[in-house]
Amino acid sequence: MIIKWLTYLIESSVFLMISFLFYKSFFHKLTHFVWNRFYFLTMSFVGLILPWLKLPFSLPFDNYASVLEFTATGNDSFLFVHAENSSNFDFLAVFLSFIFVVYLSGVLRYSIIFIRNLRSINCLIKQNKCARIGKFKIVEVTNTTVAFSFLRFIFLSDSYAKLNGKEKQQVLEHEKIHALQLHSIDILFFELLEIFFWFSPFSKKTKRMAQQNHEFIVDETVKKQSNDYAYSQLMLKLSKPQPVTELTNNFAQNALKDRILLILKPEPKKVQKWRFRVAMPSLLSVIFAYLFITSIINNALNNTKNNLFVTPVGKVNVVSDYFINKKVVQKQEGTEKEYLLISHPEITYKVETNTAILAVSEGEIFLIEDFDNWGVAEKKIIIRHPESLQSVYKGLERAIVVEKEMVEKGQIIGYSGDQRLYPTISYQLLFEEKPINPNAFF
Repeated sequence: MIIKWLTYLIESSVFLMISFLFYKSFFHKLTHFVWNRFYFLTMSFVGLILPWLKLPFSLPFDNYASVLEFTATGNDSFLFVHAENSSNFDFLAVFLSFIFVVYLSGVLRYSIIFIRNLRSINCLIKQNKCARIGKFKIVEVTNTTVAFSFLRFIFLSDSYAKLNGKEKQQVLEHEKIHALQLHSIDILFFELLEIFFWFSPFSKKTKRMAQQNHEFIVDETVKKQSNDYAYSQLMLKLSKPQPVTELTNNFAQNALKDRILLILKPEPKKVQKWRFRVAMPSLLSVIFAYLFITSIINNALNNTKNNLFVTPVGKVNVVSDYFINKKVVQKQEGTEKEYLLISHPEITYKVETNTAILAVSEGEIFLIEDFDNWGVAEKKIIIRHPESLQSVYKGLERAIVVEKEMVEKGQIIGYSGDQRLYPTISYQLLFEEKPINPNAFF
């Protein structure tokens, strides 16, 4: 579970990085600000859900290919290598657990900051005079930037009273547009994104770019109702280095230079058309680049010969191991011997009473069957895994899963019974319906 979550975080972070760099390359200088807002929200959302989707195709990285090659060629030398290095998995599990704890600590820290920012806004609302104007609530505050908004609340400082009538109207219209277009919802979304992806510098960069784009959207609307030069002068006049919190839309936020340049000297339309023509095929390249990189990450994390599967029982006590075509003497007369080839295409484990039986890897419960073994009712469970692999369990007393249920690696699927009646369970691994040696996967 930890490995899956960490893999998901890495894959989403890679997508976030690629989509941000793509934006900087193609859309950063464009004046299609509504499109840019849609791009930020869509690509961030896609980055969150895409790692969970099972794609209808796979790139040429096979987690089981090397192990299946060993099994198909009958090379058993790998089994000794596995035995010597079996302690590596424990170290890896401890290391990954440590990384996960560090990650959760970061999530907790940024969550506290987020809650603290929400409380500071709530305190401003409760501790200051508030008046309703139509759909909006105007809050009069002191010692802050001249104006900012959060949801339908517009905060105006004592500096606002010093402006002339036209400037007051521009500032108020500016904040009303933020509120009407629900820019605060965007900011809350990117704040949550930053909480869960605090380790990625691109989560914060994406949030800042989205906030800056909000200002561009509003500036473009307000400047149609006023003189470009006068509006630019007003931004300079009211500029403050720090906003009240990172959750608010502030009238004179950072990147003033870019805002003023786009107001006074927008990029030529020919250049913008060129950017859009190049952008769409490049966007497809972004998706394929993401799939390629995440396939490499998955391959690096999962394609290890030592821990593809867990053993079907926690405490391993093998009664009879897997073997194929083993020579045994059937009859001997003098120096002449007659041999018989026998096979045991499964592993038999000795188990204690009520031993938990585990899914060796993720997959789907294909079959649960009852059968009679010399008067003892036993259960047979078959799990279908990726890459045409199947696990067959025999000798269980009860199952706690149902057919067509998806199971995770290491999940309990059933239990053995009383040791006097159920002393062993057997495990068989099939590849394309033919038995193969499971030891190479443990």
